[in-house]
Parts: sequence; C-alpha cells; structure tokens
Amino acid sequence: MRFALVFSLGLFAGCVGKVDEDNYAEKVAEAACRVQKECAAGSFYDEWDDTEDCVDDLMDQAEDYEDYFDDCDFDAEKAESCVKALNEVSCQDYEDTLEDAYEDCAEIWDCGDAGGPLPYGYDSGFSYPG
Repeated sequence: MRFALVFSLGLFAGCVGKVDEDNYAEKVAEAACRVQKECAAGSFYDEWDDTEDCVDDLMDQAEDYEDYFDDCDFDAEKAESCVKALNEVSCQDYEDTLEDAYEDCAEIWDCGDAGGPLPYGYDSGFSYPG
C-alpha cells in the first residue's frame, strides 16, 4: 500500500510540535513515509529510493490540492491529532493502527459547500495512487 498526501523522521510519538496550515502537509508526509518505510518496507522501496524521495513525492501531491482547500477552514488541533496518530502507528498492528490514524486525519479541513466534492483520489488527507 502506498501513502499519499496527506511526516517526520525526527518526531517521536506524542511529540509532534506545533502543526499549522503552513507545515501540515510536510509533517504528514514525513510521518507517512516513516511509517511506510518501517512497517511496509517492500512497498516503500517499490515506490521510492529513500525517505527524502518519498517526502518530496507526497509534498508534490499535496500541492495539487492547494487550490481546492483555499476556501476551507483548517483545524490545527485536529491536524496535530492526525500527525500524532500517524507517529503512533504500530507495525505490530499495522492495518488497525493505520486505519485509526486515517480516522484522526479525516476532518482537518472544513470546506462546507465551498469546494464541492473532493478531487478524485483524495481520502482523509491521503490518497492511494495506482
């Protein structure tokens, strides 16, 4: 399984630092890449050469959604919970803890009716490209 979007090698579970609209995408990319590399190395290396390549790829994907979220409200508290949850994903119980993290990341942006339906491939801050 490959992560997209929606973060840090230096971050420890529960210690994510301040998450805001400007650094959210990078923090999610760093955590998602770390988890993918630690818990699913085979699929990680099928997609990327190293963590930097993964983070760069996810950041590029996040840029594709910037216009969509222009008129949305960002919830920093939920964003911090999302990043914390990603950093707490357990490789022993990978699927369940990853699913829990996705649930925490599902409502970072409140777009009301402003943006219409989410772009194809966007799911709770992450997408799964083919």
